[in-house]
This record gives sequence, C-alpha cells and structure tokens, in this order.
Amino acid sequence: MSMFSAASFLNVVQSSVRRGLAEDGTRFQIPFQMAKTFRPAGHADVEVGPRARTVGRSEWLSGIVCGFDLAKTNNADGRAS
Repeated sequence: MSMFSAASFLNVVQSSVRRGLAEDGTRFQIPFQMAKTFRPAGHADVEVGPRARTVGRSEWLSGIVCGFDLAKTNNADGRAS
C-alpha cells in the first residue's frame, strides 16, 4: 500500500492557456494505491483518490491493473524468481 502527493502547475505561461494548449489553474492529487500478488503468477494493482483543482471542478481518479507472468525470469544472481 502507498500514498503519494503530486501537484501540477498548469498555467506557467498564460498565452498557452489563451490558445487552448494548456489548462488554467493548479491540480493537486493524493491517490491511495494497493497491490496484491496472487500465486503462482498474477498480480493486481488498484488506485483511487481525489484530484483537487483551483479552476473548475475537482474530480476522483481511479484505476485497476491486472497482469500475469507468461515466463519465469532470472534475477541478476541467476536464481529463478
């Protein structure tokens, strides 16, 4: 499990905002992430959290990722993982 914060300053150059190349305002997000490994060869990752904005509506972000190992890999010391 983990949490991290990220800030995006979107309006560094106001001429880019006027031309529609960038969004106005600042965004701050702090998602909560969780990962789980399933034996023998699968994993799942989940992320959810708020994204606050200084201009416009705030929103929630979320995502799910699943994966499966198709082949065994070797570590740097030659042991199979």
